[in-house]
Amino acid sequence: MQQRIVSLAPSVTSILCALGAHKPLVGVTRWCRDVASARSFPTLGDCWCTDAAKVARVA
Repeated sequence: MQQRIVSLAPSVTSILCALGAHKPLVGVTRWCRDVASARSFPTLGDCWCTDAAKVARVA
């Protein structure tokens, strides 16, 4: 089974992208969109109000 990651914090998204570990990343929050390399991922809400249905679809 392939591992998939939904990042709920811009700092985590930045670290994953900086480490080159962005391949399992399938979704980010609206705040993560400011991280240049995360702009192509679906936005799933934010860390306070994440859309669980969207997370289930991408995961």
